[in-house]
Amino acid sequence: MHKTDVDGSSRTRELIRFVLRGALPALAVAAVAAVSVYLWAQRQPRTFAAEAIVLVSRGTGNAFDLAAARAPPIDLAAHRFAATSDTALSDALRLLGHEAPTLDAVRDLRERLSLRAEAGTRDSSLLRIEARGASAAEAAERANAVALALVAWDERRAREVLDRVVAALERQIEALSEQIRVLQALGAGVDDARITSIARLRSERQQQLAYARALVTSAQGLTSVLQPADTTARRVAPRPRVTAAIAALVAVVAAYALLLLRTGLDTRLAGPDDLAAVAGRPVLAVFPVSAGPADLRLREAASYLRANLHFGSREVDQRVVMVTSSVDGEGKTFTATALAESFARYGHRTLLIDADLRAPSVIERFEVIGGIGAAATTEHWLESPDVEHQLLSVLVGHDGQLDVIPQLDVVDRASELLGRRLRSALQSVADYEVVIIDTPPLLAVADALAIAPHCTGVLLVVDRDRTTRRVLTAAIAALRQIGVTDVGLIANRIGGAGGRFDEDARRYRGSARRAAPLGQTR
Repeated sequence: MHKTDVDGSSRTRELIRFVLRGALPALAVAAVAAVSVYLWAQRQPRTFAAEAIVLVSRGTGNAFDLAAARAPPIDLAAHRFAATSDTALSDALRLLGHEAPTLDAVRDLRERLSLRAEAGTRDSSLLRIEARGASAAEAAERANAVALALVAWDERRAREVLDRVVAALERQIEALSEQIRVLQALGAGVDDARITSIARLRSERQQQLAYARALVTSAQGLTSVLQPADTTARRVAPRPRVTAAIAALVAVVAAYALLLLRTGLDTRLAGPDDLAAVAGRPVLAVFPVSAGPADLRLREAASYLRANLHFGSREVDQRVVMVTSSVDGEGKTFTATALAESFARYGHRTLLIDADLRAPSVIERFEVIGGIGAAATTEHWLESPDVEHQLLSVLVGHDGQLDVIPQLDVVDRASELLGRRLRSALQSVADYEVVIIDTPPLLAVADALAIAPHCTGVLLVVDRDRTTRRVLTAAIAALRQIGVTDVGLIANRIGGAGGRFDEDARRYRGSARRAAPLGQTR
């Protein structure tokens, strides 16, 4: 399977887990919001809507075509704007009984209107005027009043056009009369035919003027009420069911948004799956919260980890496994000890090395009868790898044996000693099948980074209560910078509420401890 397929499947699983994790609280919040909004909507005053339809024609002719006493055509958007203008709405309020409409009343009526234009045929279009009111009758009255006000406005526009025609004709007649007076004043030298022609034109204009004045009273606009609003208006608010459904949907979205925000702000690791997703590496074992020294789940977890390491690297003759953590107190030493004893219990020749020279604690995991005697420490082993040292030998189970190189005191020059001597020291223990190295935390000091390149694998112990996403990402990045990518994750202290493993607890104690030469087992 390709890496992209794995990443896609992982993201899908994460999404499904996120949805399932928030399903119960989201549904609970949605139910509360829906019921609350439904009850609130039931108590709100009712609002009805009624619609009047106005027919808008596209007349022909021009202002001087007296056979068509109609207003010149304008754009449909202009009619829509005119219907909500202060002038038209003031007229509508007067039709509704307001003698002196105020600006606030005009604004209130405008807010209760909604207009929708529909382009019809080449000769006409429709303008739908919807008005809202506290009752069906009130809504219908408002819609009809606005429609009539729009028709009246359009008729006034037609009369204004004819008034301009009348004024223009009057000015022309006055100008022609003045020309005739001037020519007549000049006497015999003026051509009589010219005066007669001007007089004839003035007579035509006077006839047009009389006709135009007669048309003013019968002028028509381009609009008419096609269908007035009736009292069978529909109720538009409140709509408790619709409002409750919307509230429930918004509540679900808000609940998941808060959950997403909380997840983004929460830097803690949710569990093994979250751990693997953040680090981009597999979780090889999960160690539960300890229920006590006799808790067999701990031994099973160590056996599971051992099996993963064993079958995952069969081609390697010797496994040198570094066990570390991002920060202190995550259970790395306990994990290293449990893993080493698990290998020894299953018959593998195993060596456990305490390379945490700044805070050594491997020896505290064992009950050493009579002290460690002449057994070598990690410091002595690093300084003299070619010398035959005596090791601490621990009996595991009935017939298993684990060899240990402990460290008793803090070493000031830890980084220098590990960097210069570890490679040759590991060559001296080449006869062991498995070498487990307990190291300091990765982000605390550079010792673990000096050890990692000499190992066949690195185990990073992660305590979800101590390691944040940022810290884990930094630890993985530090290993990648030195070319170490073979990293397995150990999820520690998973499955209980609150409790932690005691780093000082002595787990899997051997029944007898004694010193033995390097390479010997008992």
